[in-house]
Amino acid sequence: MLSSHRTVLRVALPVPLPRLFDYLPPHGASVGPDWVGRRVRVPFGRTEQIGVVLSMGATEVDPETLKPVLAVLDDQPLLGPELLETLHFCARYYHAPLGEVMATALPVGLR
Repeated sequence: MLSSHRTVLRVALPVPLPRLFDYLPPHGASVGPDWVGRRVRVPFGRTEQIGVVLSMGATEVDPETLKPVLAVLDDQPLLGPELLETLHFCARYYHAPLGEVMATALPVGLR
């Protein structure tokens, strides 16, 4: 397992921006590769968004400036490796923001 105090989660959010957003794992959570493909609820500006964890790793900014994930909504990944790869391809092919592509892959009730 990766250490949660050094690891950030890279989350795709359904916003018209072509990037991922870094968040700290929830306090006390132990993150690992099985987090990729799970939905999380995160603070975004003055609102909250539901996004999909796409990767984990070190951040390029000071971790003290990052906000933690508010809630992990899934016990297991909803989106598997093959589907994630296909959605990455679709985002590149159609020049669409990855977070919006991920959101359209989920049923409306899970967004």
